[in-house]
Amino acid sequence: MLLATLQCNPTRALWARYDPVNPLPRDQYYCRFAERNFLLFTSVPTLVTDIIMLILPIPYIWKLKLPRSKRYGVLATFCLGSL
Repeated sequence: MLLATLQCNPTRALWARYDPVNPLPRDQYYCRFAERNFLLFTSVPTLVTDIIMLILPIPYIWKLKLPRSKRYGVLATFCLGSL
């Protein structure tokens, strides 16, 4: 976020341009910050990490000495926790 803030001149333009009451006029700031690219490049690694964290405990849960129905219950609990 610091890098994004430093892409605007003046720096307050990053948030002041979206002020609903008193937005910063377009001719008073310059931002090189591409929000779409920033969101894309931060959301993809986050999604991959989330999926990995969801998959990691599955082999350990499956090796538990529990009836199959209980193992499914534990897996369902983990899946609900990921929401």
